[in-house]
Amino acid sequence: MENHQENTWPLYEEMLLFELVNEHGKKDWTLIASELAEKSFKKSSERTATNCKIKYDELFSNYYNPFIQQ
Repeated sequence: MENHQENTWPLYEEMLLFELVNEHGKKDWTLIASELAEKSFKKSSERTATNCKIKYDELFSNYYNPFIQQ
């Protein structure tokens, strides 16, 4: 089981993730992860392309899907 503390993204990283996806689209997650690592305080190994895609999908479904009850 993964440690929740390790998987917690600060708000600035979530906002940066949305900004990068808006800039680059949802096709090149490796590029997004690389730019996120450059602009973040986290080590680059902690924000992989897969982690970025999963986090984006999670945030999008939680905050932007009108059919999900909060």
